[in-house]
Amino acid sequence: MSVNRLTPLLVLVLAVACSGAPKVSTTTSTSSPTAQPSAAASPGGFRRGGLAGTVTSFDGATLVLATRQGGPVKVQTSGSTAVTKTVTGTVSDIVPDVTVVVSGPVNPDGSYAASTVVIGATGNRGGFGGGRAGTAGTVKAVNGAGVVVTTAQGSAVTIVTSASTVVTKTVAGALSDLVPSEAVTVTGPQNADGTYTATRIVIGGRGQPGPAGPSSPVTGA
Repeated sequence: MSVNRLTPLLVLVLAVACSGAPKVSTTTSTSSPTAQPSAAASPGGFRRGGLAGTVTSFDGATLVLATRQGGPVKVQTSGSTAVTKTVTGTVSDIVPDVTVVVSGPVNPDGSYAASTVVIGATGNRGGFGGGRAGTAGTVKAVNGAGVVVTTAQGSAVTIVTSASTVVTKTVAGALSDLVPSEAVTVTGPQNADGTYTATRIVIGGRGQPGPAGPSSPVTGA
């Protein structure tokens, strides 16, 4: 067979062989971007809004607290810092037009058996957590042991007091009331150096945080 007749045949064989060869992928593999770690949660329940503790010292401007986390923590005060105090009250202090926060179980008739009442407080102090029931609002009428309260939603509820009802009042205070061993709750931002700037201080009670976020203690009447 001549070379001229072999050449087309050779070309045909090579073409068939090439068409059956596996194709090499030219796609470049790209890895999925690594997810960025989320920002760490702020340590301490009151990092953004305030803190609670016991007064160690106060020089008229800088308050030093011993906190449940060990402290000490410095709090900067000023003439614009609002100060209130929680003091002992009685059932007779529950009169029309005062605001109250009530904790206690619900009776079968829908009223509340008041175990504690905070007078001069605004809103739900702490959300009645831990399975506790309660209500809050403004006193509309007092009928002996029964007290009618108008809630923020406009509904009327009845609370029933007794000799075992613990009553406290929130009254105006002053920076001079910040003496050692007092339990306080501070509302205010945390500074870059770890100190706090107090916008509001509540003296007395258990030095516990209030509702609505990191710390929102009750306000005065």
